[in-house]
Amino acid sequence: MELLETAIQKPNGTIKDTLFSIADPTVLQDIATELKYRNSIYQEKVHWRIRNSYSSSYRTAVTEILKILHFKSNNSVHQPVIQAIELLRSYEGSKQINFSQADIVDIPLHSEIVPPKWYELVVKEEENGNIHINRINYEICVLYALRDKLKCREIWVDNAYRYRNPEEYLPKDFEEQKKRHYEELHLPIEATEKIADLQRKLQHKLHTLNHTIPRNKKVKILSKKNGWIAIAPNELSPEPKNLTSLKKRSDHSLESVEFN
Repeated sequence: MELLETAIQKPNGTIKDTLFSIADPTVLQDIATELKYRNSIYQEKVHWRIRNSYSSSYRTAVTEILKILHFKSNNSVHQPVIQAIELLRSYEGSKQINFSQADIVDIPLHSEIVPPKWYELVVKEEENGNIHINRINYEICVLYALRDKLKCREIWVDNAYRYRNPEEYLPKDFEEQKKRHYEELHLPIEATEKIADLQRKLQHKLHTLNHTIPRNKKVKILSKKNGWIAIAPNELSPEPKNLTSLKKRSDHSLESVEFN
């Protein structure tokens, strides 16, 4: 608490002069280590809960779904995720806990698939240099990556509709009639023009906000913690007439129901 109060009271001071004067650097290092340890324990608990649900309930169904669906991508950057899915398919029916040493060389392990917070749960390195990749933990990471890529259409599903090839969303004559299509959308062809326009609008909104807050009766700048913003609650709008009528009809219907 003393460290936080000192940092707030002297926001422009240097760490050496303000914080180290009241706390030894080794103490701060111990605090950082403790916080990192607690965070790792929390992440491990989250992962093991996900793992238990997946391995006991969802894994069989997911395996069958992966056998049916065919995933593709128009960008080579996302091919490692598809490569990882193919690897999961190749182990269908196997009871191995870890992937074989022969496959480890070709298994994508970058942060796009295995996030740093779960890396140690997926990859185990021995003193002799051997690497063991936990199969179930890796499967969970791959499925998370696949979900994110499907949401933004970076990976799509063959013969699907909602998650179909994003190029199918474009008109067939898009390249030939690009100018006309952009005009219908009221968009410039050059992305830099759109970005510049959005920046101008944002700056205008921020400028307006900065100058209207002092006169806005529903907004107050509090002295608490160097300026918290307090906003008055909105006044309730009058109830729509149609809603009142529906409530009366509903009450009347309930009164006429006979319970046996």
